[in-house]
Amino acid sequence: MLEIDWQGAANADSSPDCVRVFILPPSIDTLMTRLTSRRQKRINPRSDPGRREAREEIPHVEADYLIVSDHFGPRLDELLAIW
Repeated sequence: MLEIDWQGAANADSSPDCVRVFILPPSIDTLMTRLTSRRQKRINPRSDPGRREAREEIPHVEADYLIVSDHFGPRLDELLAIW
């Protein structure tokens, strides 16, 4: 299992056994809140550049499965069912 961005996924897709799962936040606002609360990125939750970056990256995703990460338990079950 690899945790990579959409650009890395495009390069890792050469294996016939590769299954791509993209985990989406329920909304851009939720994503920004999660990032700022984890302090993984020093961004302003109201920052237009951060929102713009997320909006630009999501359309590039090509995946076999999409999971919206709204509640951890059910989403984990979905991921395990794919695996």
